[in-house]
Amino acid sequence: MNSELDSFVQRSTQLGEQIESLHRRGKSYVDDSHNDSWQPLFDLYHHQNYLFIDIELPGVPPSAVEVVSDPELVVVKGHKPTSKDLPEREDIVAAREYGQFASQFAMPPGYRLKDLDRRMENGVLHLKIEIEPRPSPDDRP
Repeated sequence: MNSELDSFVQRSTQLGEQIESLHRRGKSYVDDSHNDSWQPLFDLYHHQNYLFIDIELPGVPPSAVEVVSDPELVVVKGHKPTSKDLPEREDIVAAREYGQFASQFAMPPGYRLKDLDRRMENGVLHLKIEIEPRPSPDDRP
C-alpha cells in the first residue's frame, strides 16, 4: 500500500498499545456515558487493500454483537452477559469484564470502506474490511 496507509497503520499500532495500557490499568474511555462499559482487546493489521481486525470477545454470544459501518467508520458494540447471577456467590477474584462494550475504528485518511465481512470463531470476532482510495475532488463529476 502507499506510505499514507503505512503511516496510518503505524499510528493505529501506537494507539492500540496505548489502549492496551489503559485497559491493563482498569480504565476505559470508549463511552463515558456507561460506567460499566469496557473495550475488548484487538489486533489491527493490513494486507494489500484490506484491514483486518480481530477482537477478543470470550463468553459473548454472536447474537449479542452488533457491527455498524459506514464509509468512514466501523463500530463494534454489544453486551457480555454476567455469570454473577447466583445470590450465594461470593467472589474472591473477579477480573473479567462484563456488561456493555464498544470499539470504534476509523478508516485510514484518504481511504473509505468498500466492503466488510465478519465471522465469529472461538470467542474472536474477525473483521475483514476492504478499503479503497477516496475519490479526490478532481475525480468527481
